[in-house]
Amino acid sequence: MALSSPNTAVHVQGSNTTHSVSHTVQAGATVVYVCVYGLAVSDVLDGAPSYGGETMTQVKFIPTRTIHVYRLLDPPTGSQTVEVNYTSSVLSRLGIIDYAGGDETAPEGDTGFGTATGTQTFEPTDRSGYEANSRAFQWGVATNNANKPWDQPTGWAEAEEAATCLLGENAAPGTGAVEWGVPSTAGTGTRDWAGLIIEVKEADTVTIEAPVDDQTFQRNGSDEHVVTISGTYTGNPTTIEYRFDGGTWATLDASPSGRAFSGTATIAAGRGTVEVRFSNATSVTDSVLRVGVGDVFVWLGQSNAVGNFTNSQAYAGAEGASVYSEVDGEWQQLTSGYQQTGKSTYSVLPLLADELETVTGVPVAFIDAADGATHLVASPAEWGDGGTTYDDAVTAINAAAAGGAVCILWTQGEADAVDSVTAANYETGLSDLVDRLQTDCSDLAGVSLFAYLIQREGTADADVHAIREGVLNAAANDADIEVGLSAVDQDFADDIHWSTDAQAIVMADRWARIIDAAFEGGTAPQRGPRIQSASYSGSVVTAVFDVGLTNHTDDTGWLVEDGNGTRTVSSAAQGAAAHEVDVTVDQALVGPVLVSFAYGDQAAGATLGDDETVRFPPEPFYQDGATADGPTYTLSADPASLTLTGTEAALSVGRVLSAEPAILALAGTDASLVASRVLAAEGASLVLTATDATLTVSRVLQTEPASLTVATTDAALVVSRRLNAEAATLTLAGQDAVLSVSRSLAAEGATITLTGTGADLVAGRVLAAEPAILTLASTDASLVYTPDGGPDYTLVAEAETITLAGTDAVLVVHRRLEAEPATLTLAGADAALTVSRVLAADAAVLTLAGAAAGLRLSRVLAADPATLTLAGTAATLTYSGAVIPARLTGSLDPSLTLSATLDPSYSLTAALSST
Repeated sequence: MALSSPNTAVHVQGSNTTHSVSHTVQAGATVVYVCVYGLAVSDVLDGAPSYGGETMTQVKFIPTRTIHVYRLLDPPTGSQTVEVNYTSSVLSRLGIIDYAGGDETAPEGDTGFGTATGTQTFEPTDRSGYEANSRAFQWGVATNNANKPWDQPTGWAEAEEAATCLLGENAAPGTGAVEWGVPSTAGTGTRDWAGLIIEVKEADTVTIEAPVDDQTFQRNGSDEHVVTISGTYTGNPTTIEYRFDGGTWATLDASPSGRAFSGTATIAAGRGTVEVRFSNATSVTDSVLRVGVGDVFVWLGQSNAVGNFTNSQAYAGAEGASVYSEVDGEWQQLTSGYQQTGKSTYSVLPLLADELETVTGVPVAFIDAADGATHLVASPAEWGDGGTTYDDAVTAINAAAAGGAVCILWTQGEADAVDSVTAANYETGLSDLVDRLQTDCSDLAGVSLFAYLIQREGTADADVHAIREGVLNAAANDADIEVGLSAVDQDFADDIHWSTDAQAIVMADRWARIIDAAFEGGTAPQRGPRIQSASYSGSVVTAVFDVGLTNHTDDTGWLVEDGNGTRTVSSAAQGAAAHEVDVTVDQALVGPVLVSFAYGDQAAGATLGDDETVRFPPEPFYQDGATADGPTYTLSADPASLTLTGTEAALSVGRVLSAEPAILALAGTDASLVASRVLAAEGASLVLTATDATLTVSRVLQTEPASLTVATTDAALVVSRRLNAEAATLTLAGQDAVLSVSRSLAAEGATITLTGTGADLVAGRVLAAEPAILTLASTDASLVYTPDGGPDYTLVAEAETITLAGTDAVLVVHRRLEAEPATLTLAGADAALTVSRVLAADAAVLTLAGAAAGLRLSRVLAADPATLTLAGTAATLTYSGAVIPARLTGSLDPSLTLSATLDPSYSLTAALSST
């Protein structure tokens, strides 16, 4: 029950007078009382008062002080006139009160009046039918003495236990005395006073305050949610019971007290009515409708999330979807034609709910806090920390109280593209947004965000691609961010918005496929096709994807650039397999070749996609023409730095570190790098410092000065072309370091050094420029030269030097040291050299200086002057060539073994022994 506020009192004086008082009954009031106090017996009413034209019923009359109490049940609402007619009146006072929820079958209470100088105790005598939790209304007046105006405050007060009444103290009806008397503000002297208590037994009621209609809770792994059901009651329930969706009644609160109840109920996935009741008065009930347990999605972003569809989107689901609207601040049914309050366009959410319920089989709900034309990064950054839109979203998510969510669906980025936000800044902003949401909303702890890949035609291609690249990089670097809906192939009528019914179906289908793959075990890939590698030959670029494709012949969306600029794409076709596309351009390509798909709005209207029922377009990318994995154009700005520091870190790139100065470091155990083109600019450095670090590249270190270092135990490097610029350095310094190359050190001043124990080099072409130096300096260092199809011109320039200085160093070559002057030295103990043709130029020197050095060759020292020296103890020479060395006297059998040295005059100074 509640009282009217303010209570009304009026001073009435005179005789044969009609007096009117205005009173506005409170909403929901079920009864109104009018109490008239006459000062003298001569104050006589002429009939019953009326309220809003309706005659009231007298329920109490005390003739001693002419106290009249009248009542009207179900009074008219709004402002009404109370009219009182007197046959005669000296002085009187009128009070009016209304309330709701009383049990009017019980009698009213009693009155008190008298003369006193202090507090006089008055205790009601008529209490029959009342209970301890009934309510009492008090009305009292005081006057200086008889026949004087009622000059003290007059009014109604609701009496509850320990409450202060207007004119005194009271206990709850039926539990103790009620004290009436003159308050301290009455002044000195004797006072007349009068008081009335109306005791009203409250009707038994129970009211659910939580949950509310249409509220939906996130199911747990057992397809349930523990729902807290709470509210208020009047009356005396023994216990409060509940049931869901017409099921069995169960105890919710075994000991309700203080007019409030609360309890938890484990509710299985589904949607239904929550009911509560008194266990001892089962007709006292309340209910909330369409409460659900299922999947909740947080729906954020800008206008494409708000909805820009010209037609109403239909919902036909059987589960009864719901939405918490941030604009309205309440849960509501998600019916066909849902649109944000105040918007003239329609949302995709009804159609999406229909799709998702088919996928999940449970009720679906959204917390809709999207807001059009809002920015994540660019000013005013409404989604940034402290941004108004962000704060409103947090308020809505917390108020929805869904107890969790499946994920955040983020459809935003167009506004930031217009303001040229960089990929790096958008990536940072997206990660920050997720972190803040997870911190500020307890229901989103650990919940991931699925980010939209925008399409905005008419905006600079680079700006559109920057937002997409920011999303792709965020998904690669933040475990709480996933790639979401792609719009790169959409051709929008207004260049920015999904608006047609056909586009609504595409949008809903794609989100549903993503959710199915991510959370429901769907077989279709969660993401669109991704480039794995690209290569070119003639005028054709072949792009290789990770999944099979359809509509290969659609050449929309492709961009090819080579050393001569942008090429015209003339056609597209399926390559050797369904996951390959051959893109033909207008002329033969000149490296370097760059191929991309969906750069800016290039792919608007493209039909190329995967071969799933719900087709996804390829994710946008740039990629080198050479075979490579991963995203395109990484670390292309100055200065660029890329570091992999974790155990077994892996990096796959197509083009990396093209600006000055660039640094690429792999510092973790088992770190791995696969690249097609790396370190193309001056001052570039590539370092593998961890145990078992591995680098595989096709072209590296092209400009001056470039440095490649493999520094730790078992570091491995595999390359196809290396160090072709001046002053390039390649160093393997770790124990058991391994280098495999097909072409290296092609420029002047190039150096390869293997200094670790057991260092190993396998090469196809090495040391082609002047001066070139190859050194294997550590114990067990090894060089093996066995290119496919035989060797090819190694050490063809002047001043070339090969030195094997470590113990047990090993060199195996086919053709070596053809230019002048060339030097080959094996200086370590047990150094070994096996060659097929060596020292073919003037002034060539071959020396084995270590103990037990070994040399096996088929043709040696073919030019003049050439020197071959075996200087170590027990040095051996095995010669099986068909051509006699220059200036070598005597007839040598092809199978002879020489166990001594050749002196400078090329004569044999030791005995020959036949094998």
